[in-house]
Amino acid sequence: TFSSTMIVVKLLSDKNELDTLHGRISLGILLIQDIAAIVLLALMPNIQYLSFSNMSIIVLSLVKGLGLFSISIVMSIFVLPYFLNFASRSQELLFLFAISWCFIFSTVSHYVGYSVAIGAFLAGISLASFPYNVEISSRVRSLRDFFATIFFVSLGMMIVIGDISQMVIPIIILSLFVLIGDPLIVMLLFSLFGYGKRTSFLTSITIA
Repeated sequence: TFSSTMIVVKLLSDKNELDTLHGRISLGILLIQDIAAIVLLALMPNIQYLSFSNMSIIVLSLVKGLGLFSISIVMSIFVLPYFLNFASRSQELLFLFAISWCFIFSTVSHYVGYSVAIGAFLAGISLASFPYNVEISSRVRSLRDFFATIFFVSLGMMIVIGDISQMVIPIIILSLFVLIGDPLIVMLLFSLFGYGKRTSFLTSITIA
């Protein structure tokens, strides 16, 4: 039931609701989900070895992930400022550097056994702390939307609809849980946290 960060952020941005209370809460939830997804994606390649006798493989996978995260933080502190100060002289150069940085981290992530998505996510984290992040975001928005479209087209092309009669009941139950149950759980939790009904409702709908 994880929400798509890409879709939710685009919806909030299109409605100018990123800076609203429910928008910021939604972004916080999405960030925690992304971090959890990174941990799960790190474990997935070694999931077949998941046993007490093979815990060293899992630990090694997590250590590599922590090392990759540490590298992104160190680079953002000691290396990136020099490159960004030079690249910021030209909008085109700044755009190309941001894309290149994404590709570099994605490649490193791939070679240490993680998905390219994790590398891209860490590249974004390392760039987010700089004052150029707003300009970079505005420059890559059209590229992001283009690849988002390609992503969902490719996802749809992988769906093979055969004998759907056996899947109708599971589809209905799971869809109801995601579209109704999940928002109700979020709304209940945020009501318990002391948020108003409107904020709790808007957050739950956004997350859904």
